[in-house]
Amino acid sequence: MKKLCKALSLILSVLMLFTSIPIINIFAVGDSVMNYETKIKNMTTEYLSEPIGIDAEKVHFGWNMTSNVIGEKQTAYQIKVFSEDGNMVWDSGKTESDKSVGILCPTELQEATVYNWDVTVWNEVGDTFKNTSTFETGVTSSEEWKSAEFIRMNLSRSAPVFRTEKKLQSGNIRKARLYITALGAYQAYVNGNQVGEWKNGEIVYNHMNPGYGNGNVSLGYQTYDVTNFLSDYDSIAVAVQAGTGWYNGMGTVGATQPAIKALVVITYEDGTEQIIKTNITDWKGTLKGGITANGIYYGEDYNACLAEALGDYTQVGYNDSEWVNAQSGTADEKNAPQYIETVFNTDITARFVKIDVTEVGPALYDDKENRLQIMELELLDGENNVVSGIVPTVSNNFEAGTQWRAVNITDGDYGNNSDSGYTTEILDYGKENLSLSEPVSIVFDLSAQKKCE
Repeated sequence: MKKLCKALSLILSVLMLFTSIPIINIFAVGDSVMNYETKIKNMTTEYLSEPIGIDAEKVHFGWNMTSNVIGEKQTAYQIKVFSEDGNMVWDSGKTESDKSVGILCPTELQEATVYNWDVTVWNEVGDTFKNTSTFETGVTSSEEWKSAEFIRMNLSRSAPVFRTEKKLQSGNIRKARLYITALGAYQAYVNGNQVGEWKNGEIVYNHMNPGYGNGNVSLGYQTYDVTNFLSDYDSIAVAVQAGTGWYNGMGTVGATQPAIKALVVITYEDGTEQIIKTNITDWKGTLKGGITANGIYYGEDYNACLAEALGDYTQVGYNDSEWVNAQSGTADEKNAPQYIETVFNTDITARFVKIDVTEVGPALYDDKENRLQIMELELLDGENNVVSGIVPTVSNNFEAGTQWRAVNITDGDYGNNSDSGYTTEILDYGKENLSLSEPVSIVFDLSAQKKCE
């Protein structure tokens, strides 16, 4: 009996000995039988993989520890962040923790800057595993971005096209970035290449950027790596096709005025930068593109003949001499009245001037809501003075609350006087624009005038 008890005790001791050996060591010893593989993968900054253009004063890091060893786990980590030139920005030191997501970097970072970072992970027996990643900050608070203007064209159903072209500075290019947004939607090109997001060496194109946004509260922008598009060129051509998007293309398709804002930053190997940004002097635009109408729910009308006549405006060397300078679309001028000027031949004496109105809206003049536009008509003489004393005849009026109505015959100053023009009041709230089934005709009788200048 005693011998049996001793035998059982011996067996139990051996079993307890094996259960006390870490599983990881069993795999380590049996490496010839099974490969021991642990890696750090899926490294993220602000929950994105190697992002460019992220806007966060302080970023968060994350990673996954993958292993084929049962029971292996993280017990500590160390994160190091470096500037593009290799200088240390932040070192977390060895931190005892199994946390691997949402790790805050307490250091405030510079805008439009590339950072590299690595993480070292310890397991329960002290083995270490390491991997590296990168990220790049955005330009929201950058003075260059703030000073880039929103540009636009006249109200039109056609989608506007914008472009600029500049000579590149001498020297090797380290990187080039395009930052862009729109009141509406955009499709951008650099030197004939449509911009997009680089993934695994290929470009993924995004449509309807910048996406939905409230222009009065917040509006997103995108950052694109366009470095490769500048190889073998001594110039850069940036072209953008704009559309209504969610800005004012949700309802009936009428005359719209999408605007774009863009900044190109080219960084050379010697550290110098070349800046190209939207403004009304260097950027030109046209309404003669192939898209003649567009909207979120409408789709688009496309005229291939117009597109062919316009040519490939995305290329370096394109002749845009017949294009006009873009208009400013900055916040201060966003609500300014829009003017359409018609010039009459001064050698011809006219008796009547007739204007047929087929569309009105959207409202822009000192207006905070979405409603129909005030319309004002006035005649100017050869010195741009308002011709007074002419009361126009209007073919038909609409009652308030249905369409629009004529409430004043004015001098073009919204009802201050009543002797030289025609004005409609703000009407239906909630409407963006209105296409009239029956045009409204406004006729100015000039028979009392000696000559229409």
